Amino acid sequence: EKENGEEVESTPNLAKIRRIYLTPSLPIYRPPELDITNRVVRHVNKPQYFLRVNFVNESLEQQQNVGDNMCSYYKEIINRGLRIEKWHFIFLAFSNSQLRGSACWFFRETQEWPIQQLYDWMGDFTKEKNLAKYASRMGLAFSTTYQATTIPEECIRRLPDIERKGTVTDMNGQEVTTTFCFSDGVGTISKSLMEKSVNILGEKYASALQCRFAGCKGVFSVDPRLEGDIIGIRPSQTKFSSNHLAIELIDCSRSVSYTHLTLPTICSV
Repeated sequence: EKENGEEVESTPNLAKIRRIYLTPSLPIYRPPELDITNRVVRHVNKPQYFLRVNFVNESLEQQQNVGDNMCSYYKEIINRGLRIEKWHFIFLAFSNSQLRGSACWFFRETQEWPIQQLYDWMGDFTKEKNLAKYASRMGLAFSTTYQATTIPEECIRRLPDIERKGTVTDMNGQEVTTTFCFSDGVGTISKSLMEKSVNILGEKYASALQCRFAGCKGVFSVDPRLEGDIIGIRPSQTKFSSNHLAIELIDCSRSVSYTHLTLPTICSV
């Protein structure tokens, strides 16, 4: 497939994405590299509109101890964007892992795909008043995932968190009452829906899935009592409101494989 003379190669979960390494002296342009996609890239379905930007030093390693001059340089790029030939890429967002690695996403805005339309499609983040948490919640849509299957609204169960009251000792040695959440970040999924989802990872069965679903993150464990294609989400998993009802897998549990024991391990048994 070609668009404006530009070759486009992609699959639902893999796409060729451009990358730029921004050093203090000059940008280093890389050809498109095959990479696992995320929710937003799959929605637009035009990987050539996206650009990965890495802020690095001259050795192409993560930038450390950034001074005022470099902060101004990076701020200017984020504010005005990057131009590659006739295309103008503007700052879009970053995933949580990209933030730790000094990287982010830029996007080629068009009349068909205005950037505000993407933000609105991602979900409702207006409940977050803290700027850092707002960016972190938005970054969940950019987690690297494999889209497995989409389910209707009626297959979703809203479950309460499992909470119990208890006491802890504070810094002054005083016992205070608090609430413990024993289901923090853990939902449930039926066996049939798990089997339909885990195929995308080349597995036949798993007892737990790490995934993104709508505005939820965390782990979903198999509940054998659930019949049909059912997924149960808890308040502790829900980070923002979203209508995106596709199960997007990060990883799954696997059976323990045989390993070779080391001498210290054998002696300690």
